[in-house]
Amino acid sequence: MSVPNRQKESKRGFHYGLFLLGSKAGLRVNEAVKFDLGSKNKQGLYRLNKPKGKDERLVYIPKKWELGISEKVELSPHTLRRAFTTYHAENGLPLPLLQKLLGHSSIRTTALY
Repeated sequence: MSVPNRQKESKRGFHYGLFLLGSKAGLRVNEAVKFDLGSKNKQGLYRLNKPKGKDERLVYIPKKWELGISEKVELSPHTLRRAFTTYHAENGLPLPLLQKLLGHSSIRTTALY
């Protein structure tokens, strides 16, 4: 939050929220922008409506986040999505499950991350 926004300071909180959704939940840019806090189900998962041509996808949103990214790293929504993928892959999450979390139709796409 201390890094100045190049566009409009009034959108800084919104952009920070998008970065968190990308890094901690692995959402695509369009999924983060359209994210609805009211879409939580009884199991504590959030439903994303029609992500990338599919019917729906369920994602987990942690209650508390510590971003911990170096100031030298260029922040972009896709950089954070890759960070999410790398973190979970390095911590032993099976590739088929990671594929499902990311909404990839092919496991080859997930393996590229």
